[in-house]
Amino acid sequence: MLLAIGLYAFDDLALSTILPSVAAELHGDALFGASFLAFLLSNLASLVAAGYAIDRIGVVRPFATALLLFAAGLALSVLAHSMPVFVVGRALQGLGGGGIQAVVSAVIVLAWHGADRQRAISWATTSWMVPALVGPFLAGWASAALHWRYVFVALIALTLVTAALVLPRLRRLQVLVPPRVAPAAARVEGDDEQAEPLPSAVVMAAVGVACGTGVVLVGLDQRNLLGGLLAILGLFALRRPLAMSLPPRYWSAATPLAAALLLRMLACAVFFGIEAWLPWTVSRAGLASVLVAGLILSASAGGWTLATWWVDGALARVGPRAILNVASALLLAGSVLAWAALTQLASIALAFVAWFVAGFAMGLCYPVIASLAMACAERGREGRLSMMMGLTDTLGITIAIGIGGALLRADRAGAVARVADLWLGYVGLALLLPLLLWRRREHFGPVPSTE
Repeated sequence: MLLAIGLYAFDDLALSTILPSVAAELHGDALFGASFLAFLLSNLASLVAAGYAIDRIGVVRPFATALLLFAAGLALSVLAHSMPVFVVGRALQGLGGGGIQAVVSAVIVLAWHGADRQRAISWATTSWMVPALVGPFLAGWASAALHWRYVFVALIALTLVTAALVLPRLRRLQVLVPPRVAPAAARVEGDDEQAEPLPSAVVMAAVGVACGTGVVLVGLDQRNLLGGLLAILGLFALRRPLAMSLPPRYWSAATPLAAALLLRMLACAVFFGIEAWLPWTVSRAGLASVLVAGLILSASAGGWTLATWWVDGALARVGPRAILNVASALLLAGSVLAWAALTQLASIALAFVAWFVAGFAMGLCYPVIASLAMACAERGREGRLSMMMGLTDTLGITIAIGIGGALLRADRAGAVARVADLWLGYVGLALLLPLLLWRRREHFGPVPSTE
């Protein structure tokens, strides 16, 4: 499973590094943000569908389908000679990536318990961060010395290796822990309103989440009356599929599961919202090369990895609430420093420090929230829980990047100057984390035992 996470992570982080080169060659600055959003919106849809499928048919077929879609998207990106075709390739990769993400989280819940599960979470996070340490550097080097298309060729090869090594082990796990359709009475913790949906309802929810989010973002991008009406229509369309796919009373953080996942969504929105535009800012402002921008991302990966392994040994001793309080303060500090370094002071050295601090903050909160959420899983609903975890991540990232792209207008004059205001908005969003932790502090106590 570490291979599967590494594949997904390398693709995600490599794109942030090489996308300025892709957009320049394909004359696609107008679709710069769309390259992220195509991946993220299709990722939302596949997360919902895969999460429910895992509970019904197990992990093997969803994972095989996800790898097939992922490889098809990579191949299309290699062959793309226009930005719209490249964006379609990214959408296919998103469909595959959502399935990979859902299966990995479900396997951790199914295969490990107690301290072993916490260690599995640490290994899973590390397998995301190791590609982050070397991936941006390798992608930047390949883009500069060879061509950006070679990055996707290498990922196709890694996809084939992953399929060959992972699928046989998933078949073994499915024999040991066969899928079981949860009865209508079964509930994820705090789930007192939702019964098990029919497959047709799952498909509608998956499409509804992706399309509704897309309509909201398109509406915001228009910045006129018609755009406002579209955004309202999108929000209305999102109500039912999100109510079906997220924990009850999610937006009020009224249960431990809802509070943990809402905190995770906010953290992802802040961190990945800034990170999506960090290489672009460094490159377009002439502050440094794409290679240096990749190294800044690697610095955050180093901080994330160090924090994750500290949490692995300290969670039981220190407690979730204290760790999350420190994490929220560090994420706010890192966001402020990044804003100052790249939009006010033009200091690459400070940018490295800022993003190391932000990565360290994410390394503190991400595994803690995962442990709190996974402790709420019930037998037969592991897929649904993994879907909720991935959905909150991707929803936060998608909204943050989408609104950022609509406000920044990367293809228009003055975009580099506008990024300062955009990042101040992310700093304001970071202030919500300590507020949520204080308001719902009773939900962030010790991790419940899963022995």
